[in-house]
Amino acid sequence: MLTIDVHKAEVWRAYAPKCLYSAAEFGRLASVSHTHLTRCSQSLFQTTPQKYFDILRLLAAPAILEEKLSVKETAKELGINHREQLSRQYTRFWGVSPKVYLLLDKGHKHTLTLRIRAQFNGWITVHKEKSATNVDDSHECG
Repeated sequence: MLTIDVHKAEVWRAYAPKCLYSAAEFGRLASVSHTHLTRCSQSLFQTTPQKYFDILRLLAAPAILEEKLSVKETAKELGINHREQLSRQYTRFWGVSPKVYLLLDKGHKHTLTLRIRAQFNGWITVHKEKSATNVDDSHECG
């Protein structure tokens, strides 16, 4: 039987894409209650499990969008059923629509990334070269 340690930030980060950024699916795979998952999430990230996964999803979106060049395909890979839903969430989070993002030059994309990084005060770092999200791995929940 697979053991998933929900007390470590790096485990959340690793399983987010595998669970299509669904906290309910992560809890099911880890065989933990919603209450326990919420306790760990609050301790590790100071937010709810689904909110944390939503943030990871939106941080992963630009790299996937640039690879797929399609809002519909990006939405599918991120576990979102409708491209319109991704477009709304993406625009709210990044400040530009996915289609506009694809038209931006590298400098503007970098500026957006810095703005988002500053907004989260370092508990999430976007690594451009890996197109992945990282959390301070020293945090564990009690």
